[in-house]
Amino acid sequence: MRQAVSNISTSPQSSSSSEVPAPTTTTSTSAVSTPSDVSSSSSARPKYVVAHHMVGNTFPYTLQDWADDISLAHSSGIDGFALNMGSDEWQPDRVADAYQAALQSGLAFKMFLSLDMSSLPCASTSDAQSLRSLVLRFSSHPNQLPYSKPGSTTTSDSSGPLPLVSTFSGETCTFGQDTPANAWRSQFTQHDELKGKITFVPSFFIDPGTFGEFEGVMDGDFHWNGGWPVELTTASAGSSSSSLSADLTNLLGLGTNGDVQQVSSQVIPHLAAFLGDASGSDSAAAVTTTTTNNNNNDNNDNNNNQQNDTAVAESIASALAKFIGSTDGDLKHVQGLNGINAPPPASKRDLRKKRDGEADGGKIYMAAVSPWFFTHFGKDTFNKNFFYVADQHLYAKRWESLISASADAQSQQQQQALRASNNADGSNVNDTDTSGTSNATTDSATGGNIFNDVDIVEIISWNDYGESHYVGPIKGAQPTGSEAWTNGMGHEAWLPLTAYYAAAFKTGSFPNVTKDSGAEFGEKMFMWARPHPAQAEASQDGVGKVLGSELAEDSVWAITLLAEPANTTTPSKSMSLRLKRSVSAGLSKLSVPISVPDSVSQQQGGRGVGVSLDAGKEGFVFVSNPEQFNFNAWVGCAGCASASGNGTTTTAR
Repeated sequence: MRQAVSNISTSPQSSSSSEVPAPTTTTSTSAVSTPSDVSSSSSARPKYVVAHHMVGNTFPYTLQDWADDISLAHSSGIDGFALNMGSDEWQPDRVADAYQAALQSGLAFKMFLSLDMSSLPCASTSDAQSLRSLVLRFSSHPNQLPYSKPGSTTTSDSSGPLPLVSTFSGETCTFGQDTPANAWRSQFTQHDELKGKITFVPSFFIDPGTFGEFEGVMDGDFHWNGGWPVELTTASAGSSSSSLSADLTNLLGLGTNGDVQQVSSQVIPHLAAFLGDASGSDSAAAVTTTTTNNNNNDNNDNNNNQQNDTAVAESIASALAKFIGSTDGDLKHVQGLNGINAPPPASKRDLRKKRDGEADGGKIYMAAVSPWFFTHFGKDTFNKNFFYVADQHLYAKRWESLISASADAQSQQQQQALRASNNADGSNVNDTDTSGTSNATTDSATGGNIFNDVDIVEIISWNDYGESHYVGPIKGAQPTGSEAWTNGMGHEAWLPLTAYYAAAFKTGSFPNVTKDSGAEFGEKMFMWARPHPAQAEASQDGVGKVLGSELAEDSVWAITLLAEPANTTTPSKSMSLRLKRSVSAGLSKLSVPISVPDSVSQQQGGRGVGVSLDAGKEGFVFVSNPEQFNFNAWVGCAGCASASGNGTTTTAR
């Protein structure tokens, strides 16, 4: 059955209404507000937001294509592109076009190379020579991003910032040398052609505790996997391994083998009960593992079993929530940077900073944020078929985890008020992070604040369609086969939300939301959801089940930006009722379970004026039995000039 999910909109707040509040457990809404007037201590050095741009997807690009991307990114709070460059012989020409388009734009928009070492050869000294020549070709361009921190001694003899160079991978490169560390040191950063001429911030997939081996190589670190809670996903995603990650098996108490069959029989039913299947979807029968009879005792047993499953699932979902947006991995990487060329602390203050996890002066930390991750390539192509958990508003919470403002400025009283508000209507609050940043900016063991260590945020990605985490328009040359999960699934509606968080990261304060929906930070509403239930069976999919999808939630995720408090209303056909929720001014996160058959419309507004998003009219449908698995997200926005999920413009109504 195909069913449109229709409009999300606003309605005025009032003291009385015929609508009923959301009931507990089986159907729920949740809201978490981030005040728009919070502030924090500003950093003395500039902070940048860049986006990872896959040059490999730009074969048909012209200068105008680059100019359009640059203009859209700049208007969305993005300061530059990290140009992911592979081994195709045509890619240097596209990189040259990107730099030229940035120059012609007249905007303060910068570029830097992200050398894709999973593609570029790096076994010989001649491979190293090619890389050095490539870097030098663009390092002096006016639109090259320069970045260095005071106190850096690894490569810089200059008092000014040096051209930034990054990588994707590269931890196994040898360039004809005995070890990767010696290879990068002798053939790249300390080679006469580059020594003192670049700032090198690679993404090496190694234990941060071994960063010290790369002294003389790493001026900083880009933590690629920090964008998602990768520790929850199958350990060998994309391979034949069926083991779950150690963190997840420990979390769920499944022992050490992490057998997927055990997960299917024990975990999925619990999650299904809690995450919406028990509310009336076709797969609700999977929740109940006991055979049903007409006997009252059997019915009572079944009810008790289902209640127990729901209780267990609630605990599991709450435990999973702590991974969403967490900075635990960031802190490990920052602490790893302390082991590189780290001088002894000169004062008690320096010693305290080191103990709290703050990186030593001169080392750069580049953090990753990403809204999504799903890839579904078969073994005959890229052999990548997995899903990273991006539910529970990952994109928003990850941003908030890197912005100290939302944690530092909220008083304990404000946080308590939020908790009271979130639970006042008796609803089951899916979003357990009631302050928006409870596990984010402060490490519980050290008290360290990650905001002071993050110099650059890199959005993954602008246009990586194969992995579904693009925030830019769908254009250029997609990886063959990815059209199956990207057609009609535009993500540009995430860009105005990106602008909001980018401004907060760079200034330390969340922007004030105005009543004018046409303004940069005017009132807006965002919505995203997957197009079929997590446990659906695909009738014509030759790739197979998606690894990691056992943790997906069947929910519509929404975020509101409001100048004043308002109500949200979600009529639900299958529930025969209207769910009502109050939301605060500023940014609020909401979620609504989605099932088939259903038609969910949500309304949000105040002051007698409403804004709505009719997702059904914009092309979104929720399908119970898809032909192919698709865990990509449809994204829409009301009040935004950027496109909604199907590529058409959505405006406030």
